Amino acid sequence: MSNLRFYRRAAGFSKGEMAAELRIPKAMYDLMERGKLYIPAEDQVIITELISERLGEFIDPTEIF
Repeated sequence: MSNLRFYRRAAGFSKGEMAAELRIPKAMYDLMERGKLYIPAEDQVIITELISERLGEFIDPTEIF
């Protein structure tokens, strides 16, 4: 399991919710999570902020990506 998938699940996000937050198709997010598609830096920031907010603690982006 990738770190991104682990943290997404720990924060209680579904793939669909995360894709909606990033405004991308769910299939595209799935490829990003599997490491088959590059995650742009802007999206990494958004993902880290969403997960940190939902967990209530700061998560270092290097732990996720």
